[in-house]
Amino acid sequence: MRISSVNNYSYQNNVNWGNRNRKQSPAFRQADLDGGSRDSFEREMTAVIMAGGDGIRLQKPGDDRPKVMQTIGDPPLPMLWHVIKAALDTKKVKEKDIYVITGVTSDKVDHTKTNAFVKTYFPLATCITQPRIIKKADDTWKPGGTGHAVSMVAPILNEKGRKVDVLVLSGDMPLFKPGTIEALIKAHTDNPDIDLTLMTADYKGKGPTPEYGRIIYENGKPCRIVEYADATPEQRALTEVNVGMYCINWDKFADAFDLCTPGQKDKKGLNNINIQNEYYLTDLLDWGYRKGCGTQTFKIDDIEETAGANKREELAPIDAILKARKTGVADG
Repeated sequence: MRISSVNNYSYQNNVNWGNRNRKQSPAFRQADLDGGSRDSFEREMTAVIMAGGDGIRLQKPGDDRPKVMQTIGDPPLPMLWHVIKAALDTKKVKEKDIYVITGVTSDKVDHTKTNAFVKTYFPLATCITQPRIIKKADDTWKPGGTGHAVSMVAPILNEKGRKVDVLVLSGDMPLFKPGTIEALIKAHTDNPDIDLTLMTADYKGKGPTPEYGRIIYENGKPCRIVEYADATPEQRALTEVNVGMYCINWDKFADAFDLCTPGQKDKKGLNNINIQNEYYLTDLLDWGYRKGCGTQTFKIDDIEETAGANKREELAPIDAILKARKTGVADG
């Protein structure tokens, strides 16, 4: 395990040196000579933005906009705009390589508004609708979760030959700065022995820990994430959490998105056997760790960037932060 610190970020990794087949290829040996960067062999960077949440609790009366279309900042723009713009401002992601995963329209939420927005403001990006595949107790249907959302892009990425790094972002977390995203990408791409980098934040001494997935370590190595809903009281007491941003080597994790049949473990990929009956993207860490993939956490110090909104009253603080940044009050 190696622990490093760069500027205000730190990262901790687990490299399984006994199963590094890809380092044996000439491309990887050349990458070592060039300093270990993936830039040496020109992997593509694709961004997948999860934007399918309904966000009904964020809506005003008569409002049918989905969660990511709630507006903030000056001028007021959808949360999704801020996320896509931050990714593009890193200069590591091209607009044509952005895939936005949207939801299914219902009588309460019109997800076609997301598609129309992306087509207007980011015409080279692609929207993909995530279907509702999980039957609930009341006989209605819901989407399959974050792991299912990312799996919607699997056919496209597999067609590219798998030699792709995938940046996964949440469309409802608009405060991440381009510099923070770029630092995550750099931590991931600079080390050819890392296959999965996930961003975390430690709330110890910084206020209440949000109900995000808890990071679990084994012998000092990041090995899995436990969603808050599935966590024990002891696990909920942990203060380091997953903040929903990942860099993934698709060639190492493509099989994880060959999802199991709902309620079964009949394939190589993620399953939905958990309290919420969803395919958790957070299970990717455990999946990779068990297969000997190189994994690392990338911890950020500025927890302000990790704020999201699940209730209408939580939009105002996010709006205030964006406006303060614009005027230079909270620039950093």
